[in-house]
Amino acid sequence: MRIVSFEIHNFRGIKLAKVDLAPAGAGIFTLIGLNESGKTTVLEAISTFQVRGGDEKSLYQAKPAGVDPSSYVPKHLKATFTGDIVVKALVAFEGRERTSAIEHAQRQSGSKIDPDSVPDQFVITRGYRFLNGDQTERLNLFAFGMLEKK
Repeated sequence: MRIVSFEIHNFRGIKLAKVDLAPAGAGIFTLIGLNESGKTTVLEAISTFQVRGGDEKSLYQAKPAGVDPSSYVPKHLKATFTGDIVVKALVAFEGRERTSAIEHAQRQSGSKIDPDSVPDQFVITRGYRFLNGDQTERLNLFAFGMLEKK
């Protein structure tokens, strides 16, 4: 699988940012900006996905990063923040991965999956929900629809 882009919401000083990783064949990306412009914050947000050792399966594992999620709350809102801190990764299947996912779903469900109903890309969402400065929920979501044939 290949990560196509990241979308960052309410992460420290970032209200909303999108990082596009789509250029074909590019394996190295450079963040350029002035001091205190958010480069490190972007990298910290992306690191919530921690792909370990090139193993994309770790994208789906919801192991907390050992960082207190309240450190992600914008400083000026620490005591009163209500909302979601979210990092979304748009992920694209490569090679036979899409076919493998369909075959796995068919084995699990016992149904025939319509291959045309399975998207080439899907979103994985990681984050935290806060109410009045307190973390109430951890978000770790990914899903896409598949239609089965009868």
